Amino acid sequence: MRGSKRQSPTQDAVFHITSCRDKVRLDVKYTGAFKGRGVFAVTDFTKGSFVLEYRGKLISCQESQRRQRLYHNSLKGFMFDFIWHGNFWTPSYCCGVRTGLAQPATALALALALE
Repeated sequence: MRGSKRQSPTQDAVFHITSCRDKVRLDVKYTGAFKGRGVFAVTDFTKGSFVLEYRGKLISCQESQRRQRLYHNSLKGFMFDFIWHGNFWTPSYCCGVRTGLAQPATALALALALE
């Protein structure tokens, strides 16, 4: 969807989700046996931009806590929880989205329900 009018992050998200398209500014890389694969930004995103749709399984808060007890301390920071429909959820395979190697995770999750 191109044109002179810039889309809002929500419009951008709806477009990419409903058309089953990923952003072209993302790259999946294998980082090694310790962390596995990750999604990396090829260019910078502006604050508030839609970055990606998580298409994986969601796990309960209890399952998230169980897995965190098993993980090495350096991997625990790669999980995040969010509230959707009054329940806590965690993406089962989730890592921080980073804008550069020296940058902390900068992405925020937003639940968007489409009918």
